[in-house]
Amino acid sequence: MRNYRVSLRQGSQQVKVKWFLILICDILMTGYTLGWTYHYSNTTMDWATARQWCNTTYTDLVAIQNQNEISYLNKTLPRKKDYYWIGIRKINGTWTWIGTNEKIAEKDGHWAEKEPNNKLHEDCVEIYIKRDEDEGKWNDENCGKQKHPLCFKAHCNATTCSNAGECTETINNYTCKCAPGFKGPHCQDAVQCERPVIPQYGWMDCNGPHGNHSYMSTCKFHCAEGFSLQGQPERNCNASGEWTGSTPVCKGVDCKGPSEPKDGYVNCSGSSTTSSLACEFSCSKGFLLLGPKKVTCNPAGLWTGKSPFCASFMYVAAAFAGTTILSTSCFLFFCLMHCRKRKKTVQKRLPEEDRPQPDEEPEDVSNCMEEENWEEV
Repeated sequence: MRNYRVSLRQGSQQVKVKWFLILICDILMTGYTLGWTYHYSNTTMDWATARQWCNTTYTDLVAIQNQNEISYLNKTLPRKKDYYWIGIRKINGTWTWIGTNEKIAEKDGHWAEKEPNNKLHEDCVEIYIKRDEDEGKWNDENCGKQKHPLCFKAHCNATTCSNAGECTETINNYTCKCAPGFKGPHCQDAVQCERPVIPQYGWMDCNGPHGNHSYMSTCKFHCAEGFSLQGQPERNCNASGEWTGSTPVCKGVDCKGPSEPKDGYVNCSGSSTTSSLACEFSCSKGFLLLGPKKVTCNPAGLWTGKSPFCASFMYVAAAFAGTTILSTSCFLFFCLMHCRKRKKTVQKRLPEEDRPQPDEEPEDVSNCMEEENWEEV
């Protein structure tokens, strides 16, 4: 069993060494950089096939931007007697980078001496790597020739800068130019705003696509019952990490104190700017309170009732007596009119001989009241 465990450990170490060597070889063959990576095939192929292989396996045939890249490729890549295809081809008589469609003037290229000679059908370009003469230089060649494809694999893609910036790639590095409101090496972090101040007697609700207190987030402010919001109801976190507007405040509704009744008093307690304000009324000796004894201030700033007034007892007694007399008079008048109406109705129903003659005395009205069982008041 012990020998079996030792053999397992040895086998595991051999596997680790094997993968480490594979990784090192891959780095040496691809020319790994912090930006894009270079790749080539040991199999030769014509220019069109070489480009198709690069498009399928990596990104495209290599596009060289400056002399530093040429020096890097000449130093890193192995020497191949057939050399390497690069991504330049003559289109409509003009040398063009096929990946970017950028035109190249012959005087501006890194051509070998007396190249391009523009021979018939030499419409594609190879690069000399580790050549005794003109190393790193370009040469126009027949597109049907068999050479090694030299490809690049771009590091920048839609997610490299977290969809929040522009990726710029070079041979030694790539950088993300972040859009306003984002930061970090990959623009992965949204700009943060400090937590807003919550107004006294209120609260706030904050939310946003990158966090509650970060770029593009919004905070909405509210006040408790009995208070009104003074200021902007919303604030937004902008790209500079600042909140728009200023902190609002919750101001209590101002209830103006009720007026003191004549010949009376009012006693109020609580705050004049909240719904806790309440007032009680009372009258001087000899006066009676008419109206609500107590009123309070509601959240809308309105009192729950109208202010009462104080009336003297003599005034109240006179008013009561007058009301009683008026009521009694109305009652008697109503009874009299009712009796008259009843008498006319009875006369219409009596036969001719039963009706009273002109020389007969009319029936006493007082009997009508007795017949109807009316009680004199």
